[in-house]
Amino acid sequence: MSGRTARLLVALYPARWRAHYGEEFADLLLDCPTTPAVLSDVVRAAVAAHMTYGAAERRAETARRLRRRRAALVALLVLAPAPVRVHGDCASPPRSVLP
Repeated sequence: MSGRTARLLVALYPARWRAHYGEEFADLLLDCPTTPAVLSDVVRAAVAAHMTYGAAERRAETARRLRRRRAALVALLVLAPAPVRVHGDCASPPRSVLP
């Protein structure tokens, strides 16, 4: 397989995958014949890699988003408590809010 074809096939994979395996995979592809079977296997594997790496990246982003929301909620509860006057067993708003 030519170097250009190998680079094009490696480019089908996700960036994170290429960062780990791209150079080694390109070297491996250079030793393979350019047949329809090899090309279809590489394309199929690239699609699978996108699904696998994409799912992991989505889970990581969801976890980051949840941590940020949790931190914002804690900050809101700690830094901006609503003024509440406790009277007996129930809480009521301050007199300035009552009609």
